[in-house]
Amino acid sequence: MTSPNLKLRYQAAAGNPQDIEWGGGATSGSSDSLDERIIDEKNKETAPSSSSPNRFLSDLSPFSRRIVRFVTRPAAAFSNNTTNGGASSLPDHFVAECITVTLMRILPAIAVLVGTPLLIWDSYPQNWGVFHPWPLIRHFDMVWSALLHFSIWPIVVFTIAVVAVLPRGGLSKSFAMPTTFRASSSSGGAARLAKMEAVVRSLMVNISQSNWKMSLTLSIAVVTAIVTVMTLQMGMPSALWNPFIWGWYQVYLPGNAIGAVQGACLDVDSSHSSNSQPLCLSESQWDELSSGQLSSLKRDDVQTVQRGLDYLRNQSGGLIVNALARNVADSIPALKQNMDALAPFFKDPHNKLSLVVFENDSDDGTRHHFKQWAKQESSYSVDIMGCGPTNPDCKLGEKDRYDNMNLFKNPTASGVGKLGEFRQIILDYILKKEDTMISAI
Repeated sequence: MTSPNLKLRYQAAAGNPQDIEWGGGATSGSSDSLDERIIDEKNKETAPSSSSPNRFLSDLSPFSRRIVRFVTRPAAAFSNNTTNGGASSLPDHFVAECITVTLMRILPAIAVLVGTPLLIWDSYPQNWGVFHPWPLIRHFDMVWSALLHFSIWPIVVFTIAVVAVLPRGGLSKSFAMPTTFRASSSSGGAARLAKMEAVVRSLMVNISQSNWKMSLTLSIAVVTAIVTVMTLQMGMPSALWNPFIWGWYQVYLPGNAIGAVQGACLDVDSSHSSNSQPLCLSESQWDELSSGQLSSLKRDDVQTVQRGLDYLRNQSGGLIVNALARNVADSIPALKQNMDALAPFFKDPHNKLSLVVFENDSDDGTRHHFKQWAKQESSYSVDIMGCGPTNPDCKLGEKDRYDNMNLFKNPTASGVGKLGEFRQIILDYILKKEDTMISAI
């Protein structure tokens, strides 16, 4: 006769023979009858794919399976059974393994997603809490987007969509069969297409049935998309390569800033300003002047702007805007509109606002347009740097960085070029100029 304890132990460790403990329950009976009992219990399983722990652990490595079995081993239950000599029900071993495997898959990923932004970025978010997690989420978003050079949210949505679409356990083998039309066609072209389709479908089935292969494939797809978008954006800048900003992304044009600042009460103690319209500006004007970042309805925004205006108009030595330019003749009007919109914020813009330009090697008339601007401007100063008495127009013979970005022909190619060196040149020029009073650069 077979003890019922043995049946319980077998059911708890089905598929894991090494977890079965023998003894303490079989007082009589032959080994043949015991084997038959085990076989009968195995034949009664109606859904082995969903209830067998071995099938559940098959995606893990041998080392991971050992960890799961070590953590979920029912040693205490067996110990109580042996000590008390009675029949006590074992804990659900399969459920314990499911929970452990789930935690092993989720916790490392969460640790990387959360730990990386906290380890490599020391500017931690402030004023966040359990009921106000947005600053922390925004911090993680900012760090990962900076590391990837791409917004993390499309990647999250793409990954979730793939997981939601794929069936549990991956695509079935029947998916690998080519379509009936192509398979039955006798033409050579159709036969080749059917063969290619069968290869692709088989590859998809193979990848979808493995967790690490799916992760690797998704990573390759995301990296390829990021590199492609970056290359297109640097080679041919356009909103066309940024589909995630189509429709909702707003561009604030420099020409609108001049009209938005008209009628503003820029003196902080102005009696014309009111609580409903701080600085005598409507909410739409605040939106235009701040590119949608500030609001007249937010007290902190209003107070911050008022303190900044008070410093700019009454305490600072002025503002210097510096620009590096090459073949940007078409962009000069937009820069002038921005400078014209800044002038009203100063009590004496002619002595407090200045534009310093370093231009080199342009062949589209950029320097000529800047010189014309400097001659005609009376509200503020426009200063175009030269490169010494022997080279006043800065003809340096430098190759344009956009023409020098082929990594196959030029291993030292850089999208930045010599911008760092030129920025230092313009900074040294500003600091050494005796007739310039500097408060901010």
